[in-house]
Amino acid sequence: MEWEGYYAWQRGEMTAGAVSLNLSAWSNTAQSDKLNPPTPDSVPAVTGTIPWQAMTSHPVSVRFTASVAENFTAPVSAEGTFSLQLPNMMDYQVDVQSQNSTGCPEWYYAHTLQVAAGVNVLGLLVRVSL
Repeated sequence: MEWEGYYAWQRGEMTAGAVSLNLSAWSNTAQSDKLNPPTPDSVPAVTGTIPWQAMTSHPVSVRFTASVAENFTAPVSAEGTFSLQLPNMMDYQVDVQSQNSTGCPEWYYAHTLQVAAGVNVLGLLVRVSL
């Protein structure tokens, strides 16, 4: 079987299993079966934690830039956690925005992430050169 998701790049093939035919030879009757195999979510929830260690600033948002140049941004809580929904089966560049005590925001490249079925974000490590 072939399947397609919400976005054009979300497609694949899968085996749905065996289908039993209960027809006799030379029969003119029809048989139908409802096949409903599980497919990956088109837009799964992605959550994570940013373990920030710079004392002079704190993370305020995280931005996921898809390889099709679409951006998805989520706020970062005071505890360093974030949650958003991202289109599945896509590569993302992850950037973290921090803010210092004067309110000046800066973006830092954090990671490249491939979002696919069954992938969990456990944490993002941001290295900032001082």
